[in-house]
Amino acid sequence: MRLPFIIALVIDILALLVTFSLVSPGTTKKILASDTKSVWHLLKLNLGTGFYPLSIFLGIITGVGISIGPFRDPYMLSLGVPLIWIGAVMGGSRLLWYILSFHMYKLEKKITMRSLILFEIFFFPSIFILVTQSKNYYLVGLLFVISIGYTWSRNEIYDHYLLKTYLKDKKYKATFFSIRSQITLIFAGVFAYTFGYFMGISYVLGFLFAGIGMFVSLLAIYPFLKESQIKTIIK
Repeated sequence: MRLPFIIALVIDILALLVTFSLVSPGTTKKILASDTKSVWHLLKLNLGTGFYPLSIFLGIITGVGISIGPFRDPYMLSLGVPLIWIGAVMGGSRLLWYILSFHMYKLEKKITMRSLILFEIFFFPSIFILVTQSKNYYLVGLLFVISIGYTWSRNEIYDHYLLKTYLKDKKYKATFFSIRSQITLIFAGVFAYTFGYFMGISYVLGFLFAGIGMFVSLLAIYPFLKESQIKTIIK
């Protein structure tokens, strides 16, 4: 029973070494208070640009992930997984995150935003629906590892695309991402309350509802994405 703990420990140590090896930029920028745009001004500035539909799309995906996060471990435990293996799911997702992140820059140069969005419309809902169709906790754990690891690794692609396409003044990058984060938190709050009700009835019902609800929501927002922008190659 010590093997899963050792595996998770090794993965965490590797993650720590990678973190310490990262070099943070040495330059900082000062923004004068008199030159700072208000959040309200930036909100109005992004109207009609396509920023909000894409932020809502991403907010739905991340919001669902946040809201169901607390139910992953109890669901796996209900399937009979030994408690010590729970940490291996998070450790495995971190390992997958590092592996995929190393290759994401290659993918970024070859795909369009439209193809990535269409892939995720089907990918994420399928993961949540599939975990309800198996009682094998190894398979369910693997699906969670894939979902979490991929989500973290592909965030860089969206961040790069949002900055390049919609941010007109780089001095306000923090406020720009703050607006996007608030959109995500709104969805996370709504989904947490909704999915929590169904999880209280049954974990299977909760994850099934999350998958179907996400699929319908992503399909609903897709027509509002600016076609001229999402067809472009992500560079």
